[in-house]
Amino acid sequence: MARLNDFMGHSEMTPIYDYCCAHGEAVKYDKGRPFVSEGSVDRYIAIVQSGYFKYVVFDEHGDECTTGFSFEGDIVTDYVRSFLYSQPSLTSIIAGADAEVLRVPIAEMRTYLAKTYPDYLAKTTALLLNEAYRRYIDMHRFSPTQRYLKLIERAPGLLNLVPMQELASYLSVSRRQFQRIRRLTGHLSHDK
Repeated sequence: MARLNDFMGHSEMTPIYDYCCAHGEAVKYDKGRPFVSEGSVDRYIAIVQSGYFKYVVFDEHGDECTTGFSFEGDIVTDYVRSFLYSQPSLTSIIAGADAEVLRVPIAEMRTYLAKTYPDYLAKTTALLLNEAYRRYIDMHRFSPTQRYLKLIERAPGLLNLVPMQELASYLSVSRRQFQRIRRLTGHLSHDK
């Protein structure tokens, strides 16, 4: 599956991938198990080996709102709050399916990067900010149907991997509106 997050495919991310692959502990997460919970400081950074993770927040009614994903081959962590600033996460990262990762303590990764790549955090932070800004603009520039089509184009296997309600939430549309979009675009075979 193609990468949903552009910054994860950038060469600047290679040191994290290489370090996790060389030094990471293989850990399994059952579906529904949190990688980090909102309000806690994330202790790990990892590479997803199988399955996927969803980034979620909860609205005032307690309903889960999906804000992002990390799929096989992606980095999973609360990069901004926990990795950069050692602050509690504003989101929960939850295994969306049974998953396995190669994880390393964030403190260990920070030490490695500071010694080996002194300007690493500044460069990767710029990549992440650029992507977040583009997504923010796209939420206003494109209709929900256009965002859906772009999402499916970027990650064609997504419809078979992620439940419909998670995709609807990620696109900031209701489940009913998501079903209309699927009908309009001819993507009716996804019934998760």
